[in-house]
Amino acid sequence: MTTEYDSESDQYDAEESLEEAIESDNRDEFVPLMTMQFRCEFDYPYGVDKVKWTMLHEACHSPELVELFLRYGARTDIKSKVTERNGIYEGMIPFTLSVRKLWDHFWFTGWYPEQSIFTTIIVLCFPCLRSHLEAVRLLYRSTKEVEKEIYGFVKEAKLVDMAISLMAVRQEVSSPTLFKGLCDSDLGGSISLRQSVLFEIASIRNLEMTSSPSVESNEHKLVTLNTMLLLLDVFEKVGDEIESYCLQCQETDGDQKVTNAQVAAKVGYLLNKAGLTYEDFPIKDVKRFQSFLFHVIYFLS
Repeated sequence: MTTEYDSESDQYDAEESLEEAIESDNRDEFVPLMTMQFRCEFDYPYGVDKVKWTMLHEACHSPELVELFLRYGARTDIKSKVTERNGIYEGMIPFTLSVRKLWDHFWFTGWYPEQSIFTTIIVLCFPCLRSHLEAVRLLYRSTKEVEKEIYGFVKEAKLVDMAISLMAVRQEVSSPTLFKGLCDSDLGGSISLRQSVLFEIASIRNLEMTSSPSVESNEHKLVTLNTMLLLLDVFEKVGDEIESYCLQCQETDGDQKVTNAQVAAKVGYLLNKAGLTYEDFPIKDVKRFQSFLFHVIYFLS
């Protein structure tokens, strides 16, 4: 007869076995043990969403865990399932979920990042987000046909998702052969990210000429896609400098630790040099931005 004590003991033995599998680098034992421990349904306190996803989904914010799970063969192509009708995490592979969950960070709450591309890029350079961006980078480079997700960002005009992808894997996303292996009849061959955005803009304009419904939503999408072109311009002009500065900040620690205000001032200067100004994309009435935006405006004045 199995007692509650025996059940707890079995649970302890399973966790101990998992630790041993990791220490001995035993892939054959790690995968089933990890699946047994973590692959389940997650009930969140909101009482609304019921999410079913893999252990890699759950760890998508942590580069250390992502690297560990990938090393032991975690699949990157499984999509999340959400029972809520409008669940925001529905149908996402780990890479896409990692990008989307970056929005859940404190710095992205209380405002819409689309309100200010200027501010969004600055926030993505903050030291506290480097770890999550590294997780995005690892998942991007380990996911087959990941270009489909990037193309989806274009088709759905997901501006901030594109900004996060450019911050994490700018060179890969900016490659002129990004969509070379993507078998989609809409593309008609290998095109660059910029060309895909232009293609989508042209498609919307053609649609507007032939039909009248959804004009308002199409207009909003056109504005977003044109802003996405501006985003690409910025990264083409100063992407190398932004990346170099972020790496420099990463190597600085101890008493020399770089503050958010210092990052804001430096990156704001680089963006201004690329032709993107704070005045064009302001964030108003959000207290957490008042301090570092003061440094930006002072630095640029």
